[in-house]
Amino acid sequence: MKMQGQDSCHQVPLRPIFILNNPRLLAAAPCSSGFAGVPFWYPTSTEMLVGFLEPCTNYNIPDTTYISGAVQTPQAGLLPVVPQPVPDGAGVLAIGDYGFKPGSIYVNPDYKSFASTCLTQKLRKDSLYRFDFYAGFGVAGSEFLDVPNQLLGPQFSTTPETFGLFGRPDCSAVGNPIPLYSCVDRAGWIPLGEVTVKGSPGAWSKASILFTPPMDIAAIAVGPGCDTNFSSLPFSGTHNGQGYNTNRYAFFLDSLQFYGADTPPPIVTLVSGDSCSSDVILQMQPGAWYAASSLQWYRNDSLLRGQQDSLITVPRANPGTDTFRCTVSNDSLCLTSNPVLVMWTPLPAAASLGAADTTVCLENGPVTLDAFIDSAFKYVWQDGSTNPWFKATRDGTYTVTVSNGCGSARAQKTVRFVACDYNVYVPNAFTPNADGNNDRFRPHFFNPPSHFSMQIFNRGGQQIFSTTNPATGWDGTFDNSRQPAGGYIWYINFTDIFGKPHSLNGTLLLIR
Repeated sequence: MKMQGQDSCHQVPLRPIFILNNPRLLAAAPCSSGFAGVPFWYPTSTEMLVGFLEPCTNYNIPDTTYISGAVQTPQAGLLPVVPQPVPDGAGVLAIGDYGFKPGSIYVNPDYKSFASTCLTQKLRKDSLYRFDFYAGFGVAGSEFLDVPNQLLGPQFSTTPETFGLFGRPDCSAVGNPIPLYSCVDRAGWIPLGEVTVKGSPGAWSKASILFTPPMDIAAIAVGPGCDTNFSSLPFSGTHNGQGYNTNRYAFFLDSLQFYGADTPPPIVTLVSGDSCSSDVILQMQPGAWYAASSLQWYRNDSLLRGQQDSLITVPRANPGTDTFRCTVSNDSLCLTSNPVLVMWTPLPAAASLGAADTTVCLENGPVTLDAFIDSAFKYVWQDGSTNPWFKATRDGTYTVTVSNGCGSARAQKTVRFVACDYNVYVPNAFTPNADGNNDRFRPHFFNPPSHFSMQIFNRGGQQIFSTTNPATGWDGTFDNSRQPAGGYIWYINFTDIFGKPHSLNGTLLLIR
C-alpha cells in the first residue's frame, strides 16, 4: 500500500491570517499597469521583470513601458492575455519562467521572475501554514513590438507549471532587487514549499502550499518553482522577416492568502541508532497532541503494518537509504510528517569469502578469492596486501580482514589443489563486455559429456542461472539485468564418456 500524497493528506483546521500588505495588488495610482508601481510588492531581480496589471488598463501594459523594460533587460516579452474573469477583480501579478536560451552568456538555464513583499507579522518557525493563491494560464496575444535591438513577441503559459513560495528571516532584500538570472534560492531565499498546477489555457486554477517554516520568516517571494523549464519549442521565430525568441512563458497570480493552524505539525525525529546499528528508534512529535488521532508509519511510501505508535523501532534493512514518514488523521485533519532518511551502511561479514573451503583442480591453475563487499571497505589479507581479491596458488588457509566505519570481520577459506582427470576445464573469471572474447562463463570439455547440468548462485544464495547444455554459457545477466562485478558460485554435474558421474563446484569472478 502506498502512502497518501501531500495533496490527499493535508486537511487541517486553518484560520485566515492577514499578514500580506496589499494582497489584492491595488495600484497606488490609477491605470498604472507596468513593471513597478504596486505598493509593497517588488521584483527580486533587476534582470527578470515582474508585471503588475490592473483592470483600469484592461490588464495590458503600455507599449512605452515595454520599451523601457526591454532597455532594462533583454529578457522582456509581451505578456499573455490575462484570463477573465479575474478572481478578485483587482490587480494581478505576472511572473516569467523561460526556457533555455542557446548561446547565452549566462550559465543558468532557468530564467525566472519572482515578486516579493515584507509581511506585517512573521511566520513562526515550526508552525503549520497554508498559502492559497490562484494561478492564471494565459494564451498568446497577437501583438509584436519593435524595441531597440530586438523584437518583442507574445508570451504564453505552459501547463502544468510548478509554483514556489520562498522566505527570508528579514526584509532587507525586499525592494532591493539584485542582478540575477535563476531561482531566488541562489540569492539566499529559503524554499518553503511548492505545488504543481495543471491549468487550462485562458483560465484560473486555485492552488495551495502547505508548509512549516524552518525559521521565523519576515518576507516572502512567490514565483516559479526551482525546476528547470526547458522549452520543447523552436527557440526563435520570425515576424515580418524579423526574428524573435519564442521560448518565453509567463503566468499570473491573484487572490493571495495565508492561513495558520493552531495544530502543531507532526515532526519525526531519529531518537537512537545510526547507519551501523541493528535497528533505529523513530519518534513522532508532538505525540501527546495527537493522542486521540490515528497514526500510521510508512517506509519508502509503503505502509508499515502494525506500526501505529508515536515511538517505533525499525530493524536494520539492506544497505541503502530508507525514507520514513508518519501520517496523523482524525475526523478533522490529515497530516503527513517531514521525511526522515536513514542510510544503512553495509556491514563487514565473516562469510564474505563464501564457503569455508574449496577444492580446485591443478589443471585450472590459480584461484581468485573474492572478498569484495563495498568500495568503501578496507581489505587486509594474511600477507598484508590490500586488494579486495587475492590469487591463491597453493594449498593453504587464506584470511582477510574486512573493515569500515561500522567495525571489522575476519573471513577465511581453505583451498586445496588436487589432480583432476575429468577432461574438463572451468575458468575462474570472465568479462561479459561484448568484445567477443571471454564474454560467457562455461566449462570446456575435451569429450562432450552424456549428461550435464550447471547452476550459478550469487553471494546471497540466489540461483541466477542454470542450463543443461554445456555449450550454453552464462552471459552475466539475470532477468535481463546486468549483474554486478564480483564473485559467484557454480555447481556442475556431468557424466563422462565412461558413464562415471562427477560433481564439481567452485567460484568465479565476474569482471566489468
